Amino acid sequence: MKILLVDDELHVIRAIRQLVPWEDLGISQVLEADSGRAALTVLQQESPEIVITDVVMQDLTGLELMQILQQRHPETKVIVMSGYSDFEYVHSTLLSGGIDYLLKPLDPQQLVRTIRRAVDAWEKDEEARNAKRRDKHTLRLISDLAAENLLERMLFQNDVVAAYDEIVRLAPSLRDASHCVVCFLDTDYVYNVQPLHDSPELVLLEQSLKRLLTQHKYGYLLRHPAAPTLYIIFLYHDFEEALVALKTELLEYNCGKKINTFFGVSLQLAFPTRFSESYRQAENAFYGASSAHFPPPIRFWREGLDVCIPPIVPHKEQAMFSAILSGNSGAALSAAKEWVHAVGLEGQPLYYVAAILERFRELERGWIAQLARRYDGLSLELSPMPHWPDFSDSNGLLSPQRFTDVLGNRLYALCNQFQKATAGDAKILQIAHYLEENYEKPFSQEECAARFFMSRDYLCRRFTKELGVSMVSYLNGIRIQQAKLLMSNPKATIRSIAHQVGFEDEKYFARQFKRIEGISPGEYRARLLK
Repeated sequence: MKILLVDDELHVIRAIRQLVPWEDLGISQVLEADSGRAALTVLQQESPEIVITDVVMQDLTGLELMQILQQRHPETKVIVMSGYSDFEYVHSTLLSGGIDYLLKPLDPQQLVRTIRRAVDAWEKDEEARNAKRRDKHTLRLISDLAAENLLERMLFQNDVVAAYDEIVRLAPSLRDASHCVVCFLDTDYVYNVQPLHDSPELVLLEQSLKRLLTQHKYGYLLRHPAAPTLYIIFLYHDFEEALVALKTELLEYNCGKKINTFFGVSLQLAFPTRFSESYRQAENAFYGASSAHFPPPIRFWREGLDVCIPPIVPHKEQAMFSAILSGNSGAALSAAKEWVHAVGLEGQPLYYVAAILERFRELERGWIAQLARRYDGLSLELSPMPHWPDFSDSNGLLSPQRFTDVLGNRLYALCNQFQKATAGDAKILQIAHYLEENYEKPFSQEECAARFFMSRDYLCRRFTKELGVSMVSYLNGIRIQQAKLLMSNPKATIRSIAHQVGFEDEKYFARQFKRIEGISPGEYRARLLK
């Protein structure tokens, strides 16, 4: 059995740990949380049977935590503790199903007795629950949860035939459902100035939606098995009435929370044959909303929505990686700004913003993998990607400036992390790596030295000493190797190949090629194509 201790004063948690003989009470694991929100995370991951929580905490009070527990984990036994002997606290605790209300400083014997009562109460209730599960197994199968699970199987496991046969057997009303409408919400992209993901506000929204659907039997609220931020509503009758009710619910919720939540909504399509298509329509309707304007609570899918994909701009992406290699934080911020400007963000729909973020994630992972292969023992870490509020203005709409600043700061942090991890002798290796990444660009020893915060003469001496070759010779060697790869194309001229790899003078290219390879570029190509 597990118990969770929740208090923003760590010395209280330490004291409880020492006061209680846990093994004697049958408790095998003692978990901790220093805030109400942290407790929600532990509850989701560990499902403790008992919770001891303080009443007064900064982010979420103990009574608010109990209310959420009643909805998410009603079987959990709760003991409330506080330094205040307020009758309302005691009354609220008992009304919310709490085992007891303990006053600080805690009396050790009373604490142990109360925990023992909580253990006994949980075990007794568990016996009753087990009996109910055995006796009402059939009833449980036809519950809303079973129907939701089967609908999720139809959507996300491509198990349409088997899941449909089972769902119409257990919920006969769905047998008459010839059409469906799907509504889609991604809470990562709610127009809000405060994070909504995994918040009490989101719990309240889920509760209100479920209550609406259950009361009128409009349909079911589904969840994506791999994406907890997604809310999917499946409607199977009375579509106009259901959507009006859903719109009213969202308007009331948005007004009370001062945010802008909306659903993307599909057309009426045949069920079950076009169920997946309904989902895709709803998803497209949601992500097609503008990032610069508040959408209506219900946003319908329509024909002819052009999906625009952000362009890939290799030279801008390479500039960001080069900034990491050089350790130039100013260049990192500038490179990120130029990349965002190049892909174009202003006024774009949500799917475009999401695609830019995903592309940046891919670039970060690729850069880290490349650096790890190049530098032995190097280990770099990425912080989680920010949420919508980090990119939004005071109204909750996307701010291109804040978006650019967030990505620039991530690149800046990665740049600093790389420099600290490779401080010392690795600097010349970084410069060599930089030359390999930028061989096709015009090269200046002065500019390269300035980028790496060295004097030109010092850099040239160190480079030659550590690698046994000058920077120019090293760079020419890279360029010649790339030129050899390009020569397999018979349509490419020697002149064009020279320019592609960074040589401005074809004759200089030919001299360097012969010096390194022992034959002219023309002779090499003739042998290659022979």
